[in-house]
Amino acid sequence: MAQRFFFLLVFIASVFQVQAQQTHTVRLSELYAGDSTLRLEGAMAEFDLSVPLAGGLEVEKATLDMRAVSSIALLKQRSVMAIRFNNATIFQQALDPQLPNFRPQVDIPAELWREGYNTLTFVVAQHYANQCVDNAAPELWSEIDLFRSVISVTTQPGSGPTVVGDISDMFNAGIGRQQAVTLYTSGNAEQGILSDALPVVAQALALRADYQQLAIKHDILSDVSEIPAPSVPWSEEQLAELARSSHYLTEQDSGKLHVLVGTVSSLRENLSEQTYNQISGAYLGVETTPAIEVDDEIRVPASHRLIVSGTNSEQVMLAAKALALMDDGLNQDASVVVDDVRASSDDALLKADTLTPGESYSLADMGDGGAEYRGETSTTKRIQFSLPADFYVPENASVTLLLNFAYGAAFGQGSMMNVLINGELVHGLPLTNPYGESFSQYQLNVPARHLKGGTNAIEFDVAMRAPITDVVCDDVVGRHLHFQLLPSSRIELPKAGHVARQPDLTLFADAAYPMATVSGQSADIYITEEAMRGAALTLSGKLAQTVNTLIPDLHIVSGVPETTTDTAFVLMTPQTVPNGYAEPFSANLANTKQWPYRIQNLLHNRLRDASEERKPGFIMHGATVQQSTLGNMGVLVAQKNPQGQRTGTVFMMAAENAELLADRMQDLTSPAIWGQLAGDFVAWDNSEQPELVMQVADVYVVGEFEDSWLQTRMWLSNHPWIWLMALVIVVIVCAALALLLLRRRNKKIQENW
Repeated sequence: MAQRFFFLLVFIASVFQVQAQQTHTVRLSELYAGDSTLRLEGAMAEFDLSVPLAGGLEVEKATLDMRAVSSIALLKQRSVMAIRFNNATIFQQALDPQLPNFRPQVDIPAELWREGYNTLTFVVAQHYANQCVDNAAPELWSEIDLFRSVISVTTQPGSGPTVVGDISDMFNAGIGRQQAVTLYTSGNAEQGILSDALPVVAQALALRADYQQLAIKHDILSDVSEIPAPSVPWSEEQLAELARSSHYLTEQDSGKLHVLVGTVSSLRENLSEQTYNQISGAYLGVETTPAIEVDDEIRVPASHRLIVSGTNSEQVMLAAKALALMDDGLNQDASVVVDDVRASSDDALLKADTLTPGESYSLADMGDGGAEYRGETSTTKRIQFSLPADFYVPENASVTLLLNFAYGAAFGQGSMMNVLINGELVHGLPLTNPYGESFSQYQLNVPARHLKGGTNAIEFDVAMRAPITDVVCDDVVGRHLHFQLLPSSRIELPKAGHVARQPDLTLFADAAYPMATVSGQSADIYITEEAMRGAALTLSGKLAQTVNTLIPDLHIVSGVPETTTDTAFVLMTPQTVPNGYAEPFSANLANTKQWPYRIQNLLHNRLRDASEERKPGFIMHGATVQQSTLGNMGVLVAQKNPQGQRTGTVFMMAAENAELLADRMQDLTSPAIWGQLAGDFVAWDNSEQPELVMQVADVYVVGEFEDSWLQTRMWLSNHPWIWLMALVIVVIVCAALALLLLRRRNKKIQENW
């Protein structure tokens, strides 16, 4: 009998363990921003891939299912592929020309995993002969299909968050992270909580997810009376315990961290006596709710929750802002009471991660440590930096690069350094001095038109080649090759105005412009139905991720007033299109659709660059009016805002109903769709590929010039014919003056006669 009881306990424990374990499958292409096919070329090649793991998890098992193909010209005895994980070799295989396609199943030892970023390294040694191998021969290659190669990781959850600092473990960009969260408010929540505090909390959680998508929902705390009563009536103790539990959670949210947002009075029924007494100001706290067991059945499971509260709505807003700004590692208490959040101005948050035009910055100032390369290689050093999204300079403005770099002796033919700005080659330098060379303040003056508002990239393509000898098969090993780019190198930016051409969904996706601006332009999100609040919260979180900081003045407004903020984002269905948001536009999203089909506008899938002049072939001159639905599609349109006080942009997103709108918002904020936004009209029905991307609206300018002289320079640089007219006028004036003087002289000469 005792033995049966023992086996029963073991069985129950194993069942609970299986239920607690989760297996996560991730494509390698989701971990790499480049092409989905990784090509390893040359006699020896190596590639590192970062594999993030969420905090608070224990890895039980991990497997790499890899799809690869190698050249049939390789020599099996000397060609090998190896895989390392955190610098430990876990797999190696000979590259057999008879079996070029292979699919290894590689176990990754659980003890090698660590919280945060892990390094998966692919290494190949490739030869087509035993000697006299050309290291750059075209037949030396192997390919890994990152899209079809997947990592499966089985994890065991930890104890859950016990202090405020553990929140980041739940949402950070890693395998096993929490991908959705629900924000709960009471039924009588103040309007300031719904419109101001909730967007800030949503941004705070999304920022912890880094670049990864986070679905955010909103719900109302349900009453205890809605729970079915047990066979035996609830006791007073059980009712009190039930009120403090997570009885309001849906089955979908069970086991996940959720958030309560509201004043202490509105959340009183859901708080324990201890938590209630702790809320004396702006409050942040994490706690585990009790499990409710009745009749040997768990009616309400235990759950983890974050509480954002205060004695009034201003304190709730203060707590939400502190949540968005804090470094979690510094908060090792279960609860925190915030006294104040001090800042010189709200726009300082957006300026902190943005370079200021007219200033000079070193690579170290930009958080980059330079580069150092050894051995025979071709590599690229990429330096990213952000400029104001409305960065606008005269055509004759230039940006100056002052580079400090050096290379060692005995570089061979073909060694060089190319400099690219945003993918455009601006300078090349051969590394040909046999004794090496060191450069200090190597100056490059590049037209500032190579820069753009938002994210910019400077790339240094460095190729280091060993010298070639005249002796056959006497290759020089290039281990002696050495190149350095020092972090003291600088970039000097020209002065710029705050002006941008609109509408431009590419700029919106890259810099959240004009929803977030360093010049402090107002912008709000408007919802036409209360059920759309979750979609609006998801959008606010994505906008914060885009600018990598809190957007403090982003509000969610229920209903669309006659006058909106200059920049607005409106969520709607065909039935709830607000007055004034249909007729003025090229695309009408109401029940009677007006579609600007491409063939009617001679667009032919081509997106006009914002800097191009308006050409007749690109002006919209046709539309089709029809009775139809949106089906499963979501549509995003950007146009000039007719309801703002000044010139601004309105973004209108529509789906057939509020539920579909929430689904399409999840697709829109996915990295795949968000990264493909362009033009001013986008339609999609999945999270991988848009159905249609067009540009049909008239271009207009938003922003302002801070300097009248700068405005004059910009105007003249954009209208060069003015210089020609001025020259003609000067010539005419000079000719007239010369003619007048000649006539006077001629008259005096005649009088003297």
